[in-house]
Amino acid sequence: MTEQESVLDKTRSTLLCRLKDLDHSDAWREFFDLYWLFIFRIAIRKGLTEVEAEDVTQEAMIRVAKVMPGFQYSRKRGSFKNWLSQIIRNIIIDHYRKKKPSTVRLPDGENDVGMDDALIATHNLEQIWDEEWRRNLMNLALKSARRRVSLREFQIFHLHVFQEHSARKTAEMVGVSVPRVYLAKLRAGRVFKQEYSKLKEAVS
Repeated sequence: MTEQESVLDKTRSTLLCRLKDLDHSDAWREFFDLYWLFIFRIAIRKGLTEVEAEDVTQEAMIRVAKVMPGFQYSRKRGSFKNWLSQIIRNIIIDHYRKKKPSTVRLPDGENDVGMDDALIATHNLEQIWDEEWRRNLMNLALKSARRRVSLREFQIFHLHVFQEHSARKTAEMVGVSVPRVYLAKLRAGRVFKQEYSKLKEAVS
């Protein structure tokens, strides 16, 4: 297992301890910010509507809140990722069972022939989970980096690194020199890596 895969499999035990206090608003805000869009996108990719995905996200938060006061975190007993994924899996299955067959919108490449609700809901779930978690950390790191660098530097960094425009094309789009693109990439890239590392630490 790589370091990145290990990060995807763990959530910071100190955060889980703080969540035991249901009145700890900062901890719950941190947990919500880390997970809400992540859970929402998983539900969407499993074929649910936006309204249903919102319901899945809300129900997941409620179920976590109900369990956390007595939750005992132990890596030996399994990862938080597996525990949370089981909760989300069950909620998605419940939503599939509430839907009429004609309204189930399966993701591309998935067919419901011979598959029951549980199989449909969990098919490729682990792969989707890991893909969305990586996306989630990247987006959160970008938002944090945006607050620490100038708008121009962030724009250059995003165009060149994430949208993969060449340095020359990026320079033309923003109206700067090519060396300025490389300098912004270096500065904003350093901040982005710092923020990404913080997030990895926050969920490890």
